Amino acid sequence: MLLHREQKIQAREAAIATVIAEGDDMEVLMMQDQIEAELAKPIPAGKRNVTLFALGNQMRQAQVPDWETKVGDRATQVGLDQPEIEQLIRNINRYGS
Repeated sequence: MLLHREQKIQAREAAIATVIAEGDDMEVLMMQDQIEAELAKPIPAGKRNVTLFALGNQMRQAQVPDWETKVGDRATQVGLDQPEIEQLIRNINRYGS
């Protein structure tokens, strides 16, 4: 199951990288919009950090404008406190380095 999950993550990251590399503005905007729509969906209480981390990383990689604020706002909505949100954003930035 872990291998399958890792393969899904790698496939998602490769798909985002391909869209960005091709540089088709409409495709990029559609991809960004799709990720933002995922961010707006309900997040189960036990999966808040993991879900927000995954979506935040996708948003960062997809170059969604102001992604940090969008992730932070959603984290506030689902009940994370400010130190958790700051750590989440740091972790996303660190993962993407």
